[in-house]
Amino acid sequence: MEKEKYRIAFWVCILLALYLRIWISSDPFLHVFDERYHALVAKHLLYYGEPLLYANPILEHNSADWTQCEVWLHKPPLPLLFIAASLKLFGLSVYAVRMPSIIFSMLTCVLTYRICLHLFHRRIALIAFFLHAIHGLSIELVGGRVSSDHTDVFYLFFVELALYLVIVKKKNPLIILVTSFILLFAFLSKWIAVFIPVLIISIYFIIYRVDRMKHILFYFLSTLFIGISYLAFVSVYPDEVNQVFSGIMELVTDEKSPHQGGAFYYINRIRIIYGELIYIPLLMATYSVMKYRCRLKDQAFILLWIMAPLILMSFLDAKRATYSLVFAPAVFILSSYYYYVFRHLCFRNKRVKKIICLLIMVLIIALPIRYNIERMKFFSEYSENRVKSKSIELITNIDSFDHKNTIVIDEEFAIEFMFYHNLPAYHNRLTLTEISKLNAEGKVLVKRYENRLMNVE
Repeated sequence: MEKEKYRIAFWVCILLALYLRIWISSDPFLHVFDERYHALVAKHLLYYGEPLLYANPILEHNSADWTQCEVWLHKPPLPLLFIAASLKLFGLSVYAVRMPSIIFSMLTCVLTYRICLHLFHRRIALIAFFLHAIHGLSIELVGGRVSSDHTDVFYLFFVELALYLVIVKKKNPLIILVTSFILLFAFLSKWIAVFIPVLIISIYFIIYRVDRMKHILFYFLSTLFIGISYLAFVSVYPDEVNQVFSGIMELVTDEKSPHQGGAFYYINRIRIIYGELIYIPLLMATYSVMKYRCRLKDQAFILLWIMAPLILMSFLDAKRATYSLVFAPAVFILSSYYYYVFRHLCFRNKRVKKIICLLIMVLIIALPIRYNIERMKFFSEYSENRVKSKSIELITNIDSFDHKNTIVIDEEFAIEFMFYHNLPAYHNRLTLTEISKLNAEGKVLVKRYENRLMNVE
């Protein structure tokens, strides 16, 4: 009977996670950063087999600017390949762009449940599953509402899959090989951010005293796979890869990074992202681990899964709320564990202490629910700009233009236009001299007015 209740609770969490992710994916337009770029490059991967932003650039472009370059490696190609496959199966639509993220985000929630189930109890695992299922920021990635969106979904899945294999399947003799290969997929989803799961796995090896040869083999294979992948990209796109990685290093080390925050950015932000009471489980876990040490290996690992990346990222100049999602599963697990700690204390104490414990229990669940409602924006209207971008989907006279020689100029939604139509589109306003020069080369310049294209002379 108890097993049946757990099974029902598991499927309720599955359905809840699925519903929330489908709901947020129902936005009928591509979002500005970075979803529209991911969608367009995925389309070009499907059509041309290369990660191109402009498939046939006509106007001058800045190869160092990821919003107007030709070869687009600002984000790695693996998530875009999955999106391209979805576009092939379901057609060119915003829903096809988001379909892979719905699936992989769901699987990430299940991995949180499986890791927690291995380390603790099924009841704790179900609460962790629920917290991950409703987590507002994680869900927003699926809908493309926050930058990095789909690439982060894939990265977080591969990170947690690697950790799941190391934690749950560690007795399998091939697990080091498979885990290293999975980290290659993480690298192909978010470039140098792969060093964070390597750090977390290293912490696990140290805490559980995994054989030293496995340490060495893990580092060797991970470096080998990632190194070969990097060299393969360099051999095909040397200049673009150099620009991408130089840009990444500037972003994380430059004091003028556009994503700035002080040294206590993440310590402050986790109260917003994971609930204001997250500091209570963190402090209690820290105290317990320091007091009992070897007796609380599982709790020590979960705590360090949170604190090690948090401290490391605090030293980098680039800071964003989505970076904290790499330790989100550990936060859900730790919160769930202390939910039951306070539940136990609630039954043992009387009156005032019982009320305090009960209040903390309720808030551990209630605050993430409130955050979900804030992020989902169930009753908010769409922005006027995004609604306006829908107008480019149907161009009534587009078939009357030669696709090889026609250029759309002065287009507010150039990236979205190229996703839906096979014409190069630019945001640029051209001078009369530039227009005359292109006309002399046999190019037809057009501008969109509502749902029609009009010639520009």
